[in-house]
Amino acid sequence: MSGTAWKTARKFGSSMHNTWAMGRWLGSSCRSACPMAFTAPGCVNPSCPPLDGMAQQMNTAVKPPTAQDLHGVWTLVRWEITYDDGRPTTYPFGPDATGLIQYTHDGGMAACIARAGRVPLSSASVRSAPEAERLAAFESFFQYAGRYEVRQHEGRAQVVHHVSHALNPNFVGSDQIRNMDFAADGTLTLSASDPVPGSTTLRHHRLIWRR
Repeated sequence: MSGTAWKTARKFGSSMHNTWAMGRWLGSSCRSACPMAFTAPGCVNPSCPPLDGMAQQMNTAVKPPTAQDLHGVWTLVRWEITYDDGRPTTYPFGPDATGLIQYTHDGGMAACIARAGRVPLSSASVRSAPEAERLAAFESFFQYAGRYEVRQHEGRAQVVHHVSHALNPNFVGSDQIRNMDFAADGTLTLSASDPVPGSTTLRHHRLIWRR
């Protein structure tokens, strides 16, 4: 930015910032095409003024999530599936399903989801319960555990669950990849998409959690 342009920007920018504290563009470099004191974090231009308090907060807010943001125990709010062909939203374990997911500081994770109102077995031991009851218990519960890592992939924050134990044996040894989004209300959304079995229609899973 030339000296003349910068003087103009400072003059315009100072009045602008008196009325709008967020009048700085939080991007990757100064915008020479719009020299209105719009500055970016880490700008190397020595003439650029430092970020004001509001801009500093915005800059912090756009930092990508880390593993530390996941630490703790989260309670399921809702697991819903939407479809590209417009069919109604479904809830695999019902709209009132319960669940927990936990991330530890040393890289461990575990998740479980249950259908609400599961019927107790008629036997004190699962091994002696009738086969139909055991099947119903299996079909109304979902669980797996293992290690996890957080990554950035194609501009999205993701958590990868490396499954070592699962109620469904087919999950063992798999990597369950979830996009992760943190909302202002404190909820965490883990999402993924896959084809509806036996078709080319995509379905989109959204699991919303609250800590």
